[in-house]
Amino acid sequence: EQMGGWEKDNDYVEFKLKVPKGGVPEKYKRVAELTMQRYNLHILLRYELEKELFDGALSFRDLPDAWNERSASYLGVRPRSDGEGVLQDMHWFSGYIGYFQSYTLGNCYAAQFLEAMEKDLPDLFDRVRQGDFASVKAWNGAHIHRFGATRPARAILRDATGEDLNAGRYVRYLAEKYARVYGL
Repeated sequence: EQMGGWEKDNDYVEFKLKVPKGGVPEKYKRVAELTMQRYNLHILLRYELEKELFDGALSFRDLPDAWNERSASYLGVRPRSDGEGVLQDMHWFSGYIGYFQSYTLGNCYAAQFLEAMEKDLPDLFDRVRQGDFASVKAWNGAHIHRFGATRPARAILRDATGEDLNAGRYVRYLAEKYARVYGL
């Protein structure tokens, strides 16, 4: 099913960029090559470098080289320029420092919420495959959204899932997803 430049893949209930016959345009390659697993390594790379900058273990002058070395080590990609590397997005040069790791926390929260939702709604993915997201919206409303900022995230997570943050839930989600996708 087409949605603008995106294609819905009903087998895996996710959206992915439809790749043109000539391949991925150069300006989208960084995004297209970044899988869910590798994205968290990108976050780790950025976190470690920020920490080293603030600890004084790394100078700003050495930051581009450090970025390129870690990118090659962690992601298997060596940027050809600072624009593809250390300055690839707006975070640092816009002054957004020290929060990037919250994306990985969000991934962990999401996997844990999904697991709880699946327990409460055993036919969840059948509904979603049919385009019915009402149960997802209702579950999120009842367990998460209705609280807004009136309760700490940790309490909302504990009440919705029965446990404190457990990164193992996200690791399991990734392992199961990629086992299905790649037939492992």
